[in-house]
Amino acid sequence: MPHERWKSTVHLTGPGYWVWLIPLESGVTSVGIVMDDTVYNSANIHDPQSAVRWLEQNQPRCADAIAGATFLDFVRLPNYAFDCKKVLSADRWAISGEAGFFADPFYSPGSDFIAIANGFITSLMADDRMGKDIQLNAAVYEKIFRSIYQNTLSLYVDQYGGFGDRLMMGLKTLWDIAYYWGVLSLLYFRDALCDYQKMRPLINDLLATQELNQQIQALFRERAKQRLVLPARGVFLDQYKVPCLKYFNDVLQNPLDADVQTDLQRNMEILRCVAGGVTELLQGVSLQDMAPAAREWIGDNYCYGLLA
Repeated sequence: MPHERWKSTVHLTGPGYWVWLIPLESGVTSVGIVMDDTVYNSANIHDPQSAVRWLEQNQPRCADAIAGATFLDFVRLPNYAFDCKKVLSADRWAISGEAGFFADPFYSPGSDFIAIANGFITSLMADDRMGKDIQLNAAVYEKIFRSIYQNTLSLYVDQYGGFGDRLMMGLKTLWDIAYYWGVLSLLYFRDALCDYQKMRPLINDLLATQELNQQIQALFRERAKQRLVLPARGVFLDQYKVPCLKYFNDVLQNPLDADVQTDLQRNMEILRCVAGGVTELLQGVSLQDMAPAAREWIGDNYCYGLLA
């Protein structure tokens, strides 16, 4: 419902940065400013007052909304992304969630990494308790988990420059969510990540989808170099009404024992169409000249909203 929208995390984006607004159950609101190096090096934010001054210059409506608020805490975290040499060991130790990997807070992937890591850890613990050798599975799970992390990291690296670009961000959120629901979420919902018998036939398909994703992320990085500012125009784009996103979400409701390879391959066909549409729109192709399949799966309403 529209009047409930404020309860969600709100993202305010601009060239090289974004601001989060998160209402907490206690009645406190968390405000975060996340920047790339270019913006950070010139922002001179070092305390609550300097943060508010920066907001006054870059997000004045946000600054007005928090004017006079009492700051309960202030933290500055440069170089927040980190990796880890190993997170899953056959020597019966493991690191879960963001204690091992952290990419970026933009899509709030922390809960995903906790859930995925705990699935791997639980599987290793169960096998170990049954007296099985966990050496191979620990290595395989580590490789899968690290691949997921690297793929997630690619969504952010060198892309903050485009966060003030309405067209790029509209297409980026569309693609990133489509890939997330169409591939990673599907594997998780079908309990495939910890099931070698399910994963083995999918390897070639997953490599192909990963390559497709990297191609699209490269287009976003190239566009982001321009640091364009195409301000929003107050158009609400309902993601659930985007045909491809609705389809991917519906597939996630299929039974646990539904054939994951069949669904993944169908999702891949749709993702290729969406990738083609994203590429065309970034290149300035008009809606009328878009490939029909891409237009069908992205939807005219979403395209009109971006191009308005």
